[in-house]
Amino acid sequence: MNEINKSNNLLSEFPITGQAVCNALSAALEDSEYCVIIDVETLCSSNCKELGNLWHKVSSTDEETLRVTDLLVILKNAHQVIRLDLHSQKVPQKGLFIEDGVLVENTLYL
Repeated sequence: MNEINKSNNLLSEFPITGQAVCNALSAALEDSEYCVIIDVETLCSSNCKELGNLWHKVSSTDEETLRVTDLLVILKNAHQVIRLDLHSQKVPQKGLFIEDGVLVENTLYL
């Protein structure tokens, strides 16, 4: 199974967890790359402070740019990803869009 199919399989299971998103991002992007986060909403019950801070930053500035490694540390704590809209800063066509907890578009492997 190629990386695209593995990534889509991880992200097609409900609920989409932060760890599943982390696995897809780390397989497709370099750790030193930067992601532009346009929108984010998650559910979390523990270790949620960084997720909350990210949500506040994105909602108050319309976007936030983070290094992939920093984003992975934050997202891994999400029990469910409700909404996520992001793309690579280096290659903007590479992105991920999750809406209402469902994968809408995965272009991480362009």
